Amino acid sequence: MNRDRVSLRGVTDNATTNILEAINIGDLPRARALFIRAAAQGDIERLVMALSDLVEPKPSEITLGEGHLVFGNPLRDGWAWRCGHCLHAYRTGGRPPAAGVNYKTQRAAATAARKHSTEEHAGAVPVKVVTR
Repeated sequence: MNRDRVSLRGVTDNATTNILEAINIGDLPRARALFIRAAAQGDIERLVMALSDLVEPKPSEITLGEGHLVFGNPLRDGWAWRCGHCLHAYRTGGRPPAAGVNYKTQRAAATAARKHSTEEHAGAVPVKVVTR
């Protein structure tokens, strides 16, 4: 995790690791309970940012999948996509990064992600499906 970007005051590495492990094995009730416990002990915004940082897409890809996998947040429902190219550009002084959330189907999220790639990056950023 890049500590230059995310201050973990009130959030332990152990908490974020345990939450992501529960998400990755498909135990969302456990992940949600761990998330709520960690949020109660610290700053929820920092927790969300720390988890998001751990599953950050590479600058060369757009990640697509269930929202909790794309953002590392067990409370996020639906399908989502997140543009690593835009995120990298934002961190180097560009505009806010693009992402799409709360799609009802994977197909709808994939269509939106491909549209973003085509319209914003001339189709140069591939869409990578993330699974557990």
